Amino acid sequence: MRIEAPVFVGARLAEWHRSYASLTFSESLIKLRHRVTRPAFYLYRSGLAIAFQVRNVLTGSAKIPVWAAGVSFCLMPEGGTAFDVWSGLRFETSEVEFILRILRPGATFFDIGANAGLFTMAAGRKLLGTGSAIYAFEPCANTFAILKRNEHLNQLDGIQAVCLALSEKTGLANLYVNAKLKDGLNSLEDPSHTDAEVVGRVPVETVTLDNFIEQNCVPRVDVMKVDVEGAELRVFRGARKLLSRDDAPAILYEGYSWCTAGFHYHPVETMWFLEGCGYELFVLEHGSGRVRRRKAGESFDAMMVAVKPTHPRYAEVLWEGGA
Repeated sequence: MRIEAPVFVGARLAEWHRSYASLTFSESLIKLRHRVTRPAFYLYRSGLAIAFQVRNVLTGSAKIPVWAAGVSFCLMPEGGTAFDVWSGLRFETSEVEFILRILRPGATFFDIGANAGLFTMAAGRKLLGTGSAIYAFEPCANTFAILKRNEHLNQLDGIQAVCLALSEKTGLANLYVNAKLKDGLNSLEDPSHTDAEVVGRVPVETVTLDNFIEQNCVPRVDVMKVDVEGAELRVFRGARKLLSRDDAPAILYEGYSWCTAGFHYHPVETMWFLEGCGYELFVLEHGSGRVRRRKAGESFDAMMVAVKPTHPRYAEVLWEGGA
């Protein structure tokens, strides 16, 4: 059926109005800039991906050294995490440094959505030989294999690597698997991230965090990193017992609406849930590494830190940066 020009133009104008009407002028400029520059970025990223493959051929897949907050470790040159670290496109420096800053000898650390183990390796090197416990959860079999190779590479055989997906119920689910070098976008729902490139679905086993802790007799969890591409609320709902405890863990998690959209909920719902468990919420600024209190009306699209006043590291969470 032929679409009349006025109808077509009107529909496009309505779309632009929905996208920009509620934004301030400066916010509109930022959003417009992102729309213009995104295609160029993806082209640049594709070029770097080719260079990464050439690098691996020429060096015989030499390991990639990583440094963060005085801790050094290595990654196998496989998967999206290693590529992002090597290219500098998305090395989560502030996030890794936050986790290392609040971890102390003897701590129990849960890396949920561990991928190839960036946070796990950093924590493992810092806590090596201190009687600590580290659990790394990664449901994708291929990515889990990279995690295990990184564990061996860094001589961290004491890490408990678990090939499971944490969710709000125990059972089976489909994991949407992305193309090579985009495995960090794997998700339990069809990914809503603009860079996602799903190439298939695989069944994975799911378990609630409360059940896992009970079955494995884990006495406590001190710190958690949760990066599960939109399934954060499901993870927390399956951990209600743990999160309701006075000694509940400090949590670093992603609160981005472009991830939760695929799960049909708003990230503010995650905040409400955690506040209902007694948590206070803060924002981790990506560039500066500063952890600060939320501004009025600020409720999502940020890296979030959740911690209870009863946590032994509570007084040290707020951090302005510097020495």
